[in-house]
Amino acid sequence: MTENKTDILDKIPVQAPHILSRIENGKAVIFDDTNGEPCLLNETGSLIWSLCNGKLSVRAVISELTCLYEGNSSQMETEIVDFISLLSYKGIITLS
Repeated sequence: MTENKTDILDKIPVQAPHILSRIENGKAVIFDDTNGEPCLLNETGSLIWSLCNGKLSVRAVISELTCLYEGNSSQMETEIVDFISLLSYKGIITLS
């Protein structure tokens, strides 16, 4: 996870093609087809996952979530960037 926060904000997150996913009860179950690892995302993680659709920048994803949730927007931005960076690091999404 070498990219810094400002570098990532204008990138477009896209779900990796080898990742299979399904939403059940508001939670995403994602499965890495290359290594067989499943992962269950909570509701917020699932929403972020669904917004990694190749249409929105990371900045736009942050904007969507800060409109939906109350709280410290700076902290939310940091947590969203950290989560997207982790997904990218694990190869679950790509950033273009």
